[in-house]
Amino acid sequence: MIRNRILMLSVFPAAIFLLGLVGRQMLQPSESRSLTRPLEDLPSRFGDFVATGDHEMTEGEEQMLRADDYIIRTYATTEGHEFGLYVAYYGKQARGASIHSPRNCLPGAGWEPVQHDRVLLTGSAVTGTINRYIVEHTSGRRALVYYWYEGRGRREANEYLVKWQMLRDGVFKRRSDEALVRLIFPLPEGWTEADSPGIDRVLVDVADAVDDHVPS
Repeated sequence: MIRNRILMLSVFPAAIFLLGLVGRQMLQPSESRSLTRPLEDLPSRFGDFVATGDHEMTEGEEQMLRADDYIIRTYATTEGHEFGLYVAYYGKQARGASIHSPRNCLPGAGWEPVQHDRVLLTGSAVTGTINRYIVEHTSGRRALVYYWYEGRGRREANEYLVKWQMLRDGVFKRRSDEALVRLIFPLPEGWTEADSPGIDRVLVDVADAVDDHVPS
């Protein structure tokens, strides 16, 4: 009994110290991390897809987004295939300035998911999963949507896991920097997988390009 009490007394100060250290880290705000290069410097070509123009948000949309940098760019091939690239980067996430999941935004824009899968992106510099959606608009149009979260040396599709990783890195690394990457491929009527050549390669190239721009 006495021996157990002595052991508890010897462990108790260490436990208090550890809790205090964790608490101190939690009270310290995350540090803002800058991009290694601005998003506008992303490649103007991915395979057969060539950039056809960048698009800017309105002032009100930018205030709602509150990202440190973003890009909205369209890429197209000479055969008429195209995709829209959207990347929003936050050097530090906080209340009112954090990533908004496309899963919540798409329904508000008239799009509803028809199919959802998570895909392991192989052949890339960073191993990780991405979301793959087939969505349908109220007008009958369909699109293939890919999106994921890129940052701090990770690539992840699961929003809940992303939040946990952000909390953990905020405590132990004082970091919450992250980018949301989304690609939308409009689908023609009667589309099949064979009708969208080169998408797998484009996904890998875009993911690696964005990863080169965000801090590791």
